[in-house]
Amino acid sequence: TEGMNNVDTFGHVLIEVAPRAMIQKGEIVPPKLHIIQTEDTGDFENHTMLVKTVITGYEQHKGLVKRNSADPDSLGAKLLITTTGNLEMFQLHNDANFVSYCTTNNIKVFAFSSKEGVFYNFEQVSRRVALDEMGKMEDHEDAILIHIDILTEGIDLPSVSGVMPFRELNTVKLLQTIGRASRLLKTDREALYKGELAPMDWDGYVKPCAWVILPEHFRSLGN
Repeated sequence: TEGMNNVDTFGHVLIEVAPRAMIQKGEIVPPKLHIIQTEDTGDFENHTMLVKTVITGYEQHKGLVKRNSADPDSLGAKLLITTTGNLEMFQLHNDANFVSYCTTNNIKVFAFSSKEGVFYNFEQVSRRVALDEMGKMEDHEDAILIHIDILTEGIDLPSVSGVMPFRELNTVKLLQTIGRASRLLKTDREALYKGELAPMDWDGYVKPCAWVILPEHFRSLGN
């Protein structure tokens, strides 16, 4: 059984609410699609194209995060990237241009692989250390989180602002992945519960949406 549908492990569902209803109540933010225009060179096995797409996508994503936030200074761009496998993950993670870009721009980088281990800011660490560092991040900080499948469920980092899949996901995995970025920011939730922010008054939200970023020509995404 996929995900947390395993009754023997997690027990029975206590309450079930459709995502649309949660959006209408202001309890989660809606997804928005952002297509990255990439040059269709036909050679997407070249990791240079992958790195270029990630950097370009992140730059554009950060711009959208800032332009759409009610308080741009308090929200950084935190992008969750789903790769096709370990090879693609570490072609990106270990690329000199990617390392230089993230280091120069003070972007925290996390990479989670069940096979190769866990990395934080390009150094191998224990899973616990990486999760602790994720938990310590401030909302205004920038970060890129790279994984294959490990972070699809269970990650509770409300300031994740967008997701970028590099492989085709089934419906369950896609919804779970989007869910990583749809959580309300703590400050938005506090304002909502105090009555200072109305449900779906997205112009007033610090994080008003969950960006779903898709590279236009990557064939690993299928349809």
